[in-house]
Amino acid sequence: MKKRMLVLIMICSLVFPAFAIPTASAAAAPVVYLDGEKLSFNTNPIIKNGSTLVPMRLIFEKQGAKVSWNNTTKTVTATKRSTTIKYTIGQKKATVNGSTFTLNTPGEILKGSTLVPLRFVSESLGNSVGWFNKSKTVTISSASMLKAKVTKVTDGDTITVKLNDGTEEKVRFIGVDTPESVHPDADRNTSEGVVVSEYTKKQLLNKTVMLELDAGERDNYGRLLAYVYLNDMMFNAKLAEEGYATQMTYQPNVRWVDLFGALVANARSNDRGLWAYDGENGSKVTGTTGKLVIEKVDYQNEIVTIKNKDSKTINLTGWKLVSVKGNQVYTFPDGYTLAPGKTVYVTSGKNAKAAAGYLKWTTANVHNNDENDPAELYDMNDKLISKY
Repeated sequence: MKKRMLVLIMICSLVFPAFAIPTASAAAAPVVYLDGEKLSFNTNPIIKNGSTLVPMRLIFEKQGAKVSWNNTTKTVTATKRSTTIKYTIGQKKATVNGSTFTLNTPGEILKGSTLVPLRFVSESLGNSVGWFNKSKTVTISSASMLKAKVTKVTDGDTITVKLNDGTEEKVRFIGVDTPESVHPDADRNTSEGVVVSEYTKKQLLNKTVMLELDAGERDNYGRLLAYVYLNDMMFNAKLAEEGYATQMTYQPNVRWVDLFGALVANARSNDRGLWAYDGENGSKVTGTTGKLVIEKVDYQNEIVTIKNKDSKTINLTGWKLVSVKGNQVYTFPDGYTLAPGKTVYVTSGKNAKAAAGYLKWTTANVHNNDENDPAELYDMNDKLISKY
């Protein structure tokens, strides 16, 4: 029943995807991220007539522009390299290098702060702007990007693209992890994974996208690691906001790590997507956190030893064990608890078994006798608790 309800809910979201820009002011102030940095304003941004207005000087200067202000005419002039923007507060027209543009919403002075339209400013300076309606989040990226066409969707977080030069690349989304749908170990594939895969296919297949790279270009499988943009919206982040993905950090690719953490938390707290019915009885997960330690990883026999060193029983619902090098994730069963001082063995490979004190990850090898493969343990809030 749980899975049927979950699949029904997620299918409905496929039919009615939420990419709309709001048309009315929202009570909560929008949050703005610029190249992964969460911006802190002295005056909160506001949403007015579908536009986000932000304090003038900070939004210009954070994007590398020099600002001058004429207090008599209430005109701001901003320059960045060969771009000059002139705008008089309260007017619906502005100029960029002498060309006139009409604004959807004029800037204004609110409680002594001068607010300007974020999208107009950022796009005029050559940056891309994305809006995430459900979390009231704005992203601004100044990165150079690769243009590509999506030719295949493997699963929820992996696609194949053709670059402008004709090169084909398999692309793994940075920052997120979706449920398995095409894993060689059939035990790891889920109906949720199939639904998320279909969501990605519906949104991206045969579409033109832009790829933003980070510090590390490829993973251990040779896949290109990228933030994928569709119409200036980062699709990786959209998966997180919709509740279709958990956070997965690919070191050293951490430019947008704070954004993903915030969007996953927002989706979970609002019971979206995968979080809508993530308890066996249709309730939210009730995991607890505490002092768990990865005591040992037996790389040859594929056994991870985890001990509860806390004085209380810990509910491992929503907890994850990650094989970092292989980007493989084990999610603890809903309702699984570990008493104080007790140990649990998470098994994989030929020795995998489910018994008292033992949990079965997969019959495939996870660690592959590789002592350079770190193991990480995360609680239900995606906080790193232990690393081996």
